[in-house]
Amino acid sequence: MDGSRPAFLPCGPGHIRATIGDSSFFTAALSSDILLFVSLPTSVKRIIIELLGWIPSRGIYRVLRRPIRWSLPDRIVSRIPVVGKIRVDLPNGKQIVLRSDGRDSIASALFWNGLAGFEPEVLFLFTRLLQGVHTVLDVGAHTGIYGLIAAATDPGIQVYAFEPDPEIFEYLKRNVQENEATNLIAERMAVADRCGELTLYVPNAACLASGASTLQGFRASTRGRQVQATTVDEYVRSKNITRVDLMKIDTEATEHLVLQGAGATLDRDHPVVICEVLHGLTEKFLHSIFDPRPYLFFHITSEGLTPLDTLIGDPSHKCRNVLFIHESEVARVSELILSPGPGHHNVSIA
Repeated sequence: MDGSRPAFLPCGPGHIRATIGDSSFFTAALSSDILLFVSLPTSVKRIIIELLGWIPSRGIYRVLRRPIRWSLPDRIVSRIPVVGKIRVDLPNGKQIVLRSDGRDSIASALFWNGLAGFEPEVLFLFTRLLQGVHTVLDVGAHTGIYGLIAAATDPGIQVYAFEPDPEIFEYLKRNVQENEATNLIAERMAVADRCGELTLYVPNAACLASGASTLQGFRASTRGRQVQATTVDEYVRSKNITRVDLMKIDTEATEHLVLQGAGATLDRDHPVVICEVLHGLTEKFLHSIFDPRPYLFFHITSEGLTPLDTLIGDPSHKCRNVLFIHESEVARVSELILSPGPGHHNVSIA
């Protein structure tokens, strides 16, 4: 992302429009109050967020939303919690709903900043790649943004969304129900290189933790939770999944372990993979998985897809995702990305 401020709640091609439902509340007052909230201790933030649901403020929200959006930097605005049903109109004409009690930072970011609020370059690409897809694995689904988009795009797409954090999983499950996404199966489990029980290290935060990882020490100030884990290959076998077309992986520094447990699926199905690559941490491990296989690498940026001979994570951590395409799929994927239509994004494959 280039850091420029988008038009207020853009909704044309290449944008997502987010609106809030009738039973809505939000927290915002003067700019100084918002800045104060962002700097408050985690325990105090939790109390304030819990109180939001008791404060009807729809009228105030309508008055202050635009001034807040334009008077504060994006990094501040996106952290203002929003409570209610947040409706997101997708570039392909579909809509999803994220229900938040103020703790879902992704929902809040989408509400305040539209598509620019959360991984816009990845969301657009992901939407395009769903054409002709039958099975999607969303590994590290959090509250469900990617899985819900896939399920809403085409009822013929079967989505499997994995979220190991028990607390976040409840939000995911609620969003699935809210969207009546009968083609999305939510699994409360981690995906790794082995089956069994693992420790998930969850950061202490007022909002839902987005940095939970099974890698000890990846984040500071965490609490351990025991969670069940499976591998992609074992899950695919147990569910009799005949083909996996697309995988979205974001597991906070353990993406290579997910892929180690997906070797048979990679070799059988040649799925397109969107995977987070962390600078100086996961590159060499991912190379060890993809180098023996004829996959091409493309860095997903706001300017398009940049071919990579060597995996190098973005040192700025702004654009952390890489697209992995099997050589047999390059022509098909290129056609999907370059074909005109709703949600077209400026991307290309060299």
